Amino acid sequence: MDNLNNQTPYENGKTCRASGMSIHANPFRNTYVDNPSDAFLQWENGWKEVDGETEIESENA
Repeated sequence: MDNLNNQTPYENGKTCRASGMSIHANPFRNTYVDNPSDAFLQWENGWKEVDGETEIESENA
């Protein structure tokens, strides 16, 4: 597929694994299955705090 960049962030997030995207570059890797709305908010907020904890903080905890 060469139209991935034309998809919405949520749609693109769901296809990251299938398109071979690095798991570390996939903002939905921990949330898009169980909490799609939380994952979308995280994307839209530009990695700002989600549930009081940033992605980087939770990665390095």
